[in-house]
Amino acid sequence: MYNRKKVLFVGQNNSLLSLISMNNDTEVISSIKFLDSILFSFIPNLIVFNTLDDADIVAVRKNERLSFVPLLIVLENFDGFSAISSVSSFPKVLLCNTAVAQKKDFLLRLQNIMEKKGGILPAKSGAIVKNAIFFMNKHYGSAINRKDIAENCNVASDYLSRTFHKEMGVGLTAYLTCFR
Repeated sequence: MYNRKKVLFVGQNNSLLSLISMNNDTEVISSIKFLDSILFSFIPNLIVFNTLDDADIVAVRKNERLSFVPLLIVLENFDGFSAISSVSSFPKVLLCNTAVAQKKDFLLRLQNIMEKKGGILPAKSGAIVKNAIFFMNKHYGSAINRKDIAENCNVASDYLSRTFHKEMGVGLTAYLTCFR
């Protein structure tokens, strides 16, 4: 058994919120504009966004109380988002597609992150994982495989698989299959 952790959701209430709230204390705000009002009584162990906005991430990272809190950005699809370099530059940020975010293995990974039993990878390794996720989102309808994804990320396929699993708690192939 583990201690309940605090999770802040920024955006719309969704099915992931229901899953995470079963074992944790949660608060929901519709916009980052309401962040300061909640921080007097609630310092989260994880912040979950269901939108991708650099300005929101910057606002969280500028707040001294939240600068090291892990962030999770969950979207149905990252295909339309092209600025991977800006997302990759932020520390302690995970990206995940909605379908995968609800898988037991990924939820366990989140719980371990909140309990500090495993951190988020450093920016350089994390950027490889984010790049792989963006590539899968863009090409999921094509016959892509682990080797194609690794070539796009400019790393060996075994290294990508190990790094991806360490960051996400879900294997690369399982992630792609679930996302499809």
